[in-house]
Amino acid sequence: MGNREEAEDVVQEVMIRIYQERENKQHIEQATSYAFRMVFNACLDQLRKKAKNNFEQLNGKDVLVIDNDKHIGIAGITSEEATKRFFVGCQTEDWKTVRQLIPGFANFIQLELIVKAEYGGLTIISLGKSFKSGQYPGEFVPYSIRLKSGNIKKMNLALRRDNPEKKWVVDGGF
Repeated sequence: MGNREEAEDVVQEVMIRIYQERENKQHIEQATSYAFRMVFNACLDQLRKKAKNNFEQLNGKDVLVIDNDKHIGIAGITSEEATKRFFVGCQTEDWKTVRQLIPGFANFIQLELIVKAEYGGLTIISLGKSFKSGQYPGEFVPYSIRLKSGNIKKMNLALRRDNPEKKWVVDGGF
């Protein structure tokens, strides 16, 4: 949540809600689990609200602004090298490097959990040559990876660097 006071406020709000709705919720078998789930969901909602407040317009598009924006993205390399760093970061579970390439990674708990669970420990099969397509301002890099589950994924990683620092960031395709 960011700090203890915010977390305590969320818990207090949930407990008040549970108390106010107690007559409708008398048949809950796992009350403790239910309360924990409500607190967890309320925390996610609060984080989402915070994230919405961090969007600004850049070239007519919503861009997430993070306090440490200067640490997001990688400059001075090709999109292929940025793709390689992203997938090697996932392969070796070097989440610092992955965070560097995905704006908002640490701000969106669900995204972080999904990326770590699905892509952690992957095996890189191949990384292709970058290409441009349509009106998209960035580049696409084809890749083929084997996930821990054994499933093979072949897609195009979307990267862009239309930010003021001209740093590559992953925009989708994973």
